[in-house]
Amino acid sequence: MRPVELNLASRPFRNNTLVWLGYIGLLAVAAGFTYWNVSSFRHYGQELTELDREQGNLDQEQSDLVERHRKILHGVRKFDRVAIGRRTSKANEVIDWKAFSWTRLFNRLEEVLPNNIKMMSVRPIFHDSKDDVDGADLRRSMPVTVEGLARDWDAFFELETNLINHESFGRLEPRNIETMDSGERSFSIQFRYYPGEPVTHPDQSVNEDVAQAPPPD
Repeated sequence: MRPVELNLASRPFRNNTLVWLGYIGLLAVAAGFTYWNVSSFRHYGQELTELDREQGNLDQEQSDLVERHRKILHGVRKFDRVAIGRRTSKANEVIDWKAFSWTRLFNRLEEVLPNNIKMMSVRPIFHDSKDDVDGADLRRSMPVTVEGLARDWDAFFELETNLINHESFGRLEPRNIETMDSGERSFSIQFRYYPGEPVTHPDQSVNEDVAQAPPPD
């Protein structure tokens, strides 16, 4: 016999398990996405706050530096830089003057001084303006001006030749030569003096031409 199929329920029965599982899965995905959004919002919010704080610190440091720069400029403008430069140059000149060895200079001049020459004055020039433009060779030397009397032209040329050939002198430049009534020659010459170790000067050939030039009429 076949069983009798009889349903006494008012509504038909359906199996909704898969549907609810789908709803639960979607709810879990939505909850996870919401949690990720909230976590990301909080994380980046904290980073933004830190960046704002660092930016504020940098702005404050910049403001402090600008204020310090303004105060420093205001303080510097109170001083006369020209006067300070002159006093510094004068102080350096005094220091160099005290450190200068006159004995060494006179000893080296004595080596080149002929018997028929009288030196009336010897003037070293400190802080020559050429020291900064003519190269390292000049920065080791200083100009010296010598005034004196020579008995004749031969004595004067001998002095020039001795100065040119001596390793402690160079760049000889006759400045003023006059013949006096007594027949003596009054002269003024300038040359570079090397107070340190003797050096060889590249301009000796030029000085030799000057020394060998014929005397003025």
